[in-house]
Amino acid sequence: MAVEHGAILRLFDPANGFFLEPGTRLLQLAPLAFDAATFEIWGPLLHGGTLVLAPPGQLSLSEIGSLLREQHITTLWLTAGLFHSMVDAELHSLAGVRQVLAGGDLLSPEHVQRLLLAFPPGHQFINGYGPTENTTFTCCHHLAAGDSVEPAGVPIGRPIAGTTVRILNGCGQPCPIGIPGELHIGGAGLARGYLNNPELTAEKFIPDPFSSDPTARLYKSVDLACWNPDGTLAFHGRIDQQIKLRGFRIEPGEIEAQLLSHPAVAQAVVVLRHDDPNNPRLIAYWVADASQPALGSSSSEHLRAFLADHLPAYMVPAAFLQLEAFPLTPNGKLDRKALPAPSFSGNLEQRVAPSTDLERQLHAIWAEVLGHSEFGITDNFFAIGGHSLAAARLVSRINQTFQCNDPLLSFFKDPTIRGQVGILSGVEDDRYSCIVPMQPDGDKPPLFIIHGPDQQQSSARPGSATAKPLEWYM
Repeated sequence: MAVEHGAILRLFDPANGFFLEPGTRLLQLAPLAFDAATFEIWGPLLHGGTLVLAPPGQLSLSEIGSLLREQHITTLWLTAGLFHSMVDAELHSLAGVRQVLAGGDLLSPEHVQRLLLAFPPGHQFINGYGPTENTTFTCCHHLAAGDSVEPAGVPIGRPIAGTTVRILNGCGQPCPIGIPGELHIGGAGLARGYLNNPELTAEKFIPDPFSSDPTARLYKSVDLACWNPDGTLAFHGRIDQQIKLRGFRIEPGEIEAQLLSHPAVAQAVVVLRHDDPNNPRLIAYWVADASQPALGSSSSEHLRAFLADHLPAYMVPAAFLQLEAFPLTPNGKLDRKALPAPSFSGNLEQRVAPSTDLERQLHAIWAEVLGHSEFGITDNFFAIGGHSLAAARLVSRINQTFQCNDPLLSFFKDPTIRGQVGILSGVEDDRYSCIVPMQPDGDKPPLFIIHGPDQQQSSARPGSATAKPLEWYM
C-alpha cells in the first residue's frame, strides 16, 4: 500500500476530536504491519505525547490491564474482539483510560454501554471505522461517559476531516437514508494505490463521478452501510461475506444484529459451515451477557424462536453454540477457523427413544434425511440439523413409505416424530387445514389472505388468468 504523508496528517486534524496533547500516553499494542499502528505511533509523537511500547509477545488480558494502570495510559486502541474481552475481564482498568478507541468489526452495544457507565466524567469512547486504503480511520462515532447506546447497534459515525463518503447502489447511484449500499470513500486519506499492482488499483480506486474535480477518486470498500436520519452511518457488514444458501442470498451481519438485540446476548457471529459438503448450514455462535439471567439448557430453542419472530425461516441458523469467549487471532480479530464444529444431537437429558414400530420406522427415515440418528421422538426437526428443504424431502419420503398424502403444512405444526405419529394415526383432525397463522399473537386487526378459485370453479371473464390473485380480507 502506498500512503502519502498528507493522509496521516489529515488523520490527526483537530476537527476529528481526538484527545492528543503533550500529556497523552498511548499504548502501542497493535502489530507494526497492522494499520492501527499508524494512529498509535504518530498520534502521540506528533503532539508531544508519550509512546508506550508494549512488551513483545502475546499479552494476557490481565497483563494489558496492568500496563494500563502502571503506565497511566490515557489513549488506547483495541480491535473489537479484544475490546469485548477487556470489558469482560478488565473493566476497571479500561475505564481508567481517558480515551478508548475500538473498531475493525461490529461492536457489542452491551459492552460499549458497560464501559460508558464505568467511565468517570470526561472520558470518551470512539467507534472508529476505516479500511487501510483510507489510512486507519474514515468515520468515527464519539460517545461520552454516561451516554446511552441503542440496542440496534453502535453507529460508525460521521466522516472525519478531509474525507468524503458516498453510499451507492449497484447502479452507482446514491442510496436514500436507511437503504444500505456499498460504502465508497474519497478525500485526502486515500492511498495512492497498491504498490506494483496497477490492475487491482484501477479496480478498487475509481473516478468520483459526483465530484467537480476530474482527479477525484473513490475507494470501493466492499462494506455495506447506510445513512441514519441523524447523519451518522450504520455499518451492515461486508458485501463479500454475503452467502447463498439453498437459493437464498443471506447477509450474516443482519442475523448477527438481530441476535445482538436480544438482552441475553453480548456477542454474536453467524457463519456458513460445510462440515457436511452436501448440507451446508448456518451456525450461530454467541456469548452471554453476564449481567442478564442465563437462558439455561433451553437457550437454543429460545434464540431460535426469537429469530423466527423477526427473520424469515431461511435466515434462522441450524444451531446455536454458546461460547465463554470468541477465539481471537494474534491481531485481536475473530478467528473464524477456530470456531468449534456444531453438534446436532437431540436433548440428551430429555431424549425419548422410539418404542413402537411406527416410531422406529419414522426415526429411521429421519436419520436418513438428517444424516445422523442422535435424536429422540420429541426432538424438534429444525433443532437437530433440519431445514425447510430437508423437511420437504422428509415428508415426501414418509408419504411414499406409508402410501399417504399428508401435506408439508401438517409437519410444520409439530416437527417431531411424536407429532408425526399423531398425524399418521389420525389423531390430528385439522391436519389438512389451509389456514396458516403467521403471527397469531399480534394486537392489530387480523389480516386474512385467501387464494382465489381457478376458472373451473368460477365464471371467469374472457381473457382472465387461469387463477385469481390472492384476495385480502380484514
